[in-house]
Amino acid sequence: MQFKSRGSAQAIFLAAAVVLVMTGCGGSDNQASSDSPTEFIVVPTDGHELIRVMHDRYSQDWYETLTFEQEVIEYRATGTDTSTWYEAMKIPGLLRIDMNAPSSGNGYIFRNDSLYVLEGGDITSARPTLHPLLLLGFDVYRMPPVELSVRLDSLGFDLSILTDGMWEGKEVYVVGAAPGETGKAQFWIEKERLVFVRMLQPAGPDGNGTSEVQFNKYEPLGNAWISPEVVFFFNGTMTMIERYANMRVGDDLDEALFVPSTALTTEHWLSSPE
Repeated sequence: MQFKSRGSAQAIFLAAAVVLVMTGCGGSDNQASSDSPTEFIVVPTDGHELIRVMHDRYSQDWYETLTFEQEVIEYRATGTDTSTWYEAMKIPGLLRIDMNAPSSGNGYIFRNDSLYVLEGGDITSARPTLHPLLLLGFDVYRMPPVELSVRLDSLGFDLSILTDGMWEGKEVYVVGAAPGETGKAQFWIEKERLVFVRMLQPAGPDGNGTSEVQFNKYEPLGNAWISPEVVFFFNGTMTMIERYANMRVGDDLDEALFVPSTALTTEHWLSSPE
């Protein structure tokens, strides 16, 4: 999952999740709703209203916890690099990423609006950071809409702009840009299921490049949804693919797993009984 630190023009690639989206899921009863958005009384006229509609659609059904394994494939000038990350979420606001073996002590903890970096079991840095993919793919359904709007606004999305578009043969809402304005920060929401499918942001050292993230191949997970693939691009070139497996929802995750000072001394979710 990719995240962006406030004030940073350079896109940073991480897993997630997030952010987010997956194959081989466990714990799904394949009962997600596919009702048409025309059943909603309120048709959103801006991004603020769209966020509220998304929240209201799934606030009672969206999973509160999620764990999964993630294959990360990075495409570099020197070749392809593949690794495995292990992730856990408590929604809204908490994401933990263990890079390679959890026993390595290497990874990241996103806790509300902060990012903590762990290396060899030590916290090597902490900084204010909002994770847009966590916000748009997961938190939107369980975070108060006003709070989410404030966070997205701080990341440069103009929520006053809402237009219509098409993506992969489906109608979408586009928040933050008019048709063809690929240089502006924007996110795309599929109208039918009200799920996040695409994000574009200015990126690169001079801010003149464009980063793109796609949430692809959505499938049911409980009464909600999950995307089995996340793909990252920079200036139209694919830079990374995330593929998720062994997903579980509904586990009682210890809050201490997401607290930097106790994260590495708390029993890991992989070793907990199912």
